[in-house]
Amino acid sequence: MDEHGVKHADLASACGVTRPNVGYWLSGSSRPGWRACAIIERLTGGSVTMRDWLTEEDVLAAERARR
Repeated sequence: MDEHGVKHADLASACGVTRPNVGYWLSGSSRPGWRACAIIERLTGGSVTMRDWLTEEDVLAAERARR
């Protein structure tokens, strides 16, 4: 997030989580919830969107659900 001008501590505070949680998100160990995704999108000026957190499996499941 630093490359988007958002410090990990500020992101954690805005999302109501701990700094280690932010580290887990960024390392791919876990993913933020939808509320946190929306906050991240806003704080990065849209550079990091909700869709950026989706896995290929998520996209395929959504496509199957639309059929």
